[in-house]
Amino acid sequence: MTSVTQISAIPIVHALGWTLLHFCWQGAIVAIILACALGLLPLRASRLRYSIACSAMAFMVILAAVTFCMLETNSQPKPQRFAIAFAEDFGHAFNNSLEQSAGQWTVRFEKVLNRSIPAVISFWFAGVLFLLCRLNLGLMATRKMKFLALESTSADLQHVLHARGTRLGIQRTVKLVNSAHVEAPIVIGWLKPAILLPVGCMTGLSTLQVEAVLAHELAHVHRHDYLVNLFQSVMETVLFYHPAVWWVSKQIRREREHCCDDSAVEVCGDRLAYAKALNFLEERRSPVPAGAFGAAGGVLKMRIARLLGLNQPPVFPLTPALILLVLAAATAGLVVLGSARAESMPLQQGTTSNESVPAESPIKSQSAVSPANIAVQVRSLTIDSDDLPESDRIEIVQAYQGSTYPLEELKERVRQKMLDRGYVKARVEFLQSESAPAGQPPQPMDISLQISAGAQYTLSGFSIKGVQAFTQDEIIRQFPVHPGDLLNATEIRKGLDSLRKLYASKGYVHFGAIPRLQMDDVRHTVNLILDIQEGNPTAA
Repeated sequence: MTSVTQISAIPIVHALGWTLLHFCWQGAIVAIILACALGLLPLRASRLRYSIACSAMAFMVILAAVTFCMLETNSQPKPQRFAIAFAEDFGHAFNNSLEQSAGQWTVRFEKVLNRSIPAVISFWFAGVLFLLCRLNLGLMATRKMKFLALESTSADLQHVLHARGTRLGIQRTVKLVNSAHVEAPIVIGWLKPAILLPVGCMTGLSTLQVEAVLAHELAHVHRHDYLVNLFQSVMETVLFYHPAVWWVSKQIRREREHCCDDSAVEVCGDRLAYAKALNFLEERRSPVPAGAFGAAGGVLKMRIARLLGLNQPPVFPLTPALILLVLAAATAGLVVLGSARAESMPLQQGTTSNESVPAESPIKSQSAVSPANIAVQVRSLTIDSDDLPESDRIEIVQAYQGSTYPLEELKERVRQKMLDRGYVKARVEFLQSESAPAGQPPQPMDISLQISAGAQYTLSGFSIKGVQAFTQDEIIRQFPVHPGDLLNATEIRKGLDSLRKLYASKGYVHFGAIPRLQMDDVRHTVNLILDIQEGNPTAA
C-alpha cells in the first residue's frame, strides 16, 4: 500500500484520482438530464433519442477529459508574485497573496477524499484491467466466429442483400454467410462487415420478412454501429464504477435497435409481419459477444410493443422528468455561479496595526465591537473552527489571551500565527464580542474568532535566481526553515533579514530580494523562489 501511496502522489496520477471522484457527480447529472430528455421525447423519435443518448455518453467523456486536464494543470506549481522588495514586508504580502479558503465542511470533506486517492486508484486500475481482459476475450470470440463462418448463402439472399445495400448507399462489400456458431442473424466488423446467418434461420420466414431482417442488419452497417458499440465498450471499461455509464450505454443500445427496426419496417411496410419475424428469431437467439449486433437484440417485448404502437411505460415518467430537469439545470447554474463568484472575489487586503479599519470591514459592521484602532485587553479568547487541530487552537489561545492589542492587530497576529504553522489559506474573522468603551487603561473584552484553517503546506525547496556574490548553499543556509518543514512566514522573514545582513557585510548596500511562491495545491507544498538583485558593492 505504501508503493501505491507513493505512486498516487505523482501529480498526474493524483489528478487522475480526483477526476474519477469528480466524475461521480458529473456522470450522475448527465444521466439525470438524459433521463429527463428521453422522458419528454416520444418513443417513435428513435433517431433523435439515439443521437441524444450518444451525445450524453460523449459529453461524459468530455467532462472527464476536461476535468483531468484542469486538475493536471493545477497540480503544476504556479508562481504567485508578491509586491515586496524588503524582508519587513513579507508577512503582509504573504497574507495579501492568498485566496480565501473554502467552507469548513468542504475542507474536511476534501481531506477525506484526498486520503482515499490511493484506494481509488487501486480499485479503478484493478477493475479496468479485469474488464479489458473480458473485452479482449469478447472481441477474439467475435473474430473467431467471423472466420469460421465460410458457408455461402443462396444466390437469392445475396441478390436481396446487394439490392438493399445499394438502396441504403452502402459502398463497402458486405459478406452474407451461413454459420453453425450463431443462432440468430448478427453483424460483425466495420471495414469488412459480415452478416452471419444461422443455418436454416430463414426457413420459417416469408420473403418480405427475410428482406426486413436483412435490412435491419444492413442498417447497422450503414450507421457504423460497430464503432459506436466499440466506443461504448471502452467507456464501460474505463468508467466501469459509475452506474450512470452503464445506464446511458443501455439506452444507446436500445435506441440503436429501434432505429434499425424503423429501417426494416420501411423496407417491408408491414409492422406486424416484422414483429412476428423478431419473435421467431428471438426463439433461436443466443448471447451475442462483444462487437456483434443482432436483429433479435435489445428488449424484445418493448421493441415489438413499439412497432405495434401499443402503450408502454416511458423510460422516465413525464412529471418527475420535468422536476429533475429543472433541478439539474438549477444545480448546474449554481455550480457555474459559485465558480464565477469565487474567481471574481477580490483578495483580502491586509492592514498594519496602526491603520484604521475600512467602513465595510466586518469589525465595523458589528455594533458591539469597539473601533479597531483602540487597544483592548483580551479577557478571554474563543476560537470557533471545524478544521483547526486542538493543539494549534490551544497554542493560539495561550499566546493571546490576557494580552493587549487593537482588534485589527490581534486579528493580523492570529493570521500570522496561522501562517507560521503552514496554513497559507487560513481565514480569520471576528465573531460577536462584548462592547467595551474606550478608556485608560485598555478595557477588558471577550473576543471570539472564527478560523477556517484549510490545508497545511510544507516547504518543498528553494530556487535562487540572480546570485553571483555567494553560492546557493550559502544563501539557503541563511534561512532557519528547511525543505520538508511546515511553511513558516516568520522564519522566512528572518532568513531574508539574515540574507540582507550577509550582503551588507560584503558592501552590497543596494541589495534587494523578491520572494515568490510556487504553490502545489494537490500535494500542498510550496517552493520558495528568490529573485535576488545584488546591485554593485560599494568601495571600502
